[in-house]
Amino acid sequence: MAFRFAAIAATEGIAIDNASASTMATDLPVFAGAGWFRTSGHKYFVPLSVAVAGARLPTDDPRAALDVMGTVRDEQGRTVGRIRETLRVPPVTGGSLASRQVLYQTGLTLPPGRFVLKVVVRENTHGTTGSYEMPLVVPDLAQVPMRLSSVVLSTQTRPATGRRLAGNPLVRDGTELLPSLTHVVDHAQRMFFYYEVYDPAIEPGQSPRVKTSLAFYRGRTKVFETPVVERTATDAADRTAVIFQFEVPAERFAPGLYTCQINVVDDVAGRFVFPRLAVYVR
Repeated sequence: MAFRFAAIAATEGIAIDNASASTMATDLPVFAGAGWFRTSGHKYFVPLSVAVAGARLPTDDPRAALDVMGTVRDEQGRTVGRIRETLRVPPVTGGSLASRQVLYQTGLTLPPGRFVLKVVVRENTHGTTGSYEMPLVVPDLAQVPMRLSSVVLSTQTRPATGRRLAGNPLVRDGTELLPSLTHVVDHAQRMFFYYEVYDPAIEPGQSPRVKTSLAFYRGRTKVFETPVVERTATDAADRTAVIFQFEVPAERFAPGLYTCQINVVDDVAGRFVFPRLAVYVR
């Protein structure tokens, strides 16, 4: 089995979003998250993230490694995807592994539907194991008027390498966004928001007009809003996708819990959608 290095991520809290209704075995704390982006026709790329708490990993063994195994099953119990990799725990510089996470990224292509992801991780030095199980829902965007991908919040990027990243929308211009599983952000970090709009309306002889912005609320009070960004062309013609990415410094916000509202308007069609996600700044 090939060895891969995992990313080191800052410690975060409780997993949310696509991992909200999940179960976890706590011998080795493990949690996971997923998103979805339309590729072509009725297929979707589903990025999967698996995180292991660094506090439970050995710090004195340069050969420390994690076996990551997982399955994705459909509603009939059939296996439609597998994960099987060995990750070498990378050395930590400038901080303790106990305050970090080891983050593993992969992805697979799925049709719309309801699935179950189960992941088992084994730490090879002491033999401790942990598991995580969560429902995974891939929506059928053909059934909705405003076609929006999942919204990814990231606080880290890394150089994109490896054939396994081919077709991953979170890889652009040689850089990969690493999704935040918990939406807990340190005050000194940058927040990256990434999402896609599919099949924008176009009038004969005209261009699409898709507008978007981010608004942050603390309770019912709006505390910050980005300028409106307008797109008048598709960014990924093969997927008929308009791509948006925002960068917001967390230092703009006092510590606390916020709601980020993503405002998306298709001017030509007169359609709109306002998904929300929680962000905790500490």
